[in-house]
Amino acid sequence: MIVPASARASIPAITTIGLIRLLVGLHLVALFVLPKTSFGLVGLRPEDFTGVALIGLVIVLGLSGPLAVPRVAVWTMGVIYLAYFWVIFLVRDAAAGHLEAGVLWAKEASYFVFGYLVWRGYRTAPRQFLRVAMVVILPTIAFGLYQLLTTARGIYGVSPLGHEESPASSGMIYFACSNLVFLSGLRGRHAVAIRFLFLSTLVLLVSTGSKVAVLGAISFYGSYLLQEAWQRRSAGMLTKLVAYGALAVALLMGAVAMARLGWAPRALTRYTGFTSPLVVLTDRGIWWKVQWIEGPVDKIIGAGYSVSHLSNGAFSYGMAMDNQILYYLVTGGAVGLLMYGLLCLAVFVALPARSEGGLLLRALVVSYVFMGLGGEVLQLSIFGNVFWMVVGLCLCRQSLGNTVRGSC
Repeated sequence: MIVPASARASIPAITTIGLIRLLVGLHLVALFVLPKTSFGLVGLRPEDFTGVALIGLVIVLGLSGPLAVPRVAVWTMGVIYLAYFWVIFLVRDAAAGHLEAGVLWAKEASYFVFGYLVWRGYRTAPRQFLRVAMVVILPTIAFGLYQLLTTARGIYGVSPLGHEESPASSGMIYFACSNLVFLSGLRGRHAVAIRFLFLSTLVLLVSTGSKVAVLGAISFYGSYLLQEAWQRRSAGMLTKLVAYGALAVALLMGAVAMARLGWAPRALTRYTGFTSPLVVLTDRGIWWKVQWIEGPVDKIIGAGYSVSHLSNGAFSYGMAMDNQILYYLVTGGAVGLLMYGLLCLAVFVALPARSEGGLLLRALVVSYVFMGLGGEVLQLSIFGNVFWMVVGLCLCRQSLGNTVRGSC
């Protein structure tokens, strides 16, 4: 059978896009559906293994020809950022025999690659990605609502399957679900169903007892509305912003009051610390870790991954610092902290301020800076994957509109 030249030329592209979308879909399932405890993993998650497949796919694509990349500085800065920490791994960890620290670098690289492949696979059809993601997250939302009606599985409140011992992980799952629902609702379609799902994800988020994720949601949606109100400068937007602020304060104060009276579910008692944030931040008992930076060289380039993840001869892949800035100071030194700042700046200015994607990326950076007060969020699996997923989605060619639109 003779295949026309035009058809032959289109076959590789179709196959490549199909393979990218398949692996991105499997990664979404690993993130939102498979339990954290799958396969008896300790410190590693199912998405770490699909992340390896994503990295392998990018390597194959790179070997087969020049990689297509969006023409924005954020990708260049991302590569420079990863290259710097690869050098830190080689100089600080591999040289000392701690080769397992390379897993931590590879995990973060997989988050970046995931964002790239979201863009590469859906750059002309981001709505298709959102439709796939919505199908994936619906069982997780339904399972959370079931727990609200029956018995919560988490140590403080509701939890996705397999995340029962981690409020931060549980909260971030529902925060990510709310992000995807919010993005799906920006075009105003299926408004009633979208509003119900959006409010459901926020209720589930609060019900996990995750202070980090709740702070992220408040700062993300608050900064988005603040930007929109500033750009529109209309009475309607001002009313919406005031209503959002009043509702957030009322819910917080109500939760604190009920917790102090002993009337609140256990999850709500976690938020009393929001009334005195500086005290909580300074009294967390984490700042002694800065002592791991012992000399002038450490202060400049850091002490590497091992110093915070190696304990009694065993290597852990979980959270070790409980603060983003502290993480970069210890791991990468002043240069590492600079890399973090430049990366955030590159994402912040990647798109025009008045575009929908620009609004979302600025809100994303603000929320991750605030969440970074409670953990090294860019290095944690759910948090890091969601960050780069949103970046990749916003950079799609026909993303979520080029002008400011109303939110759901």
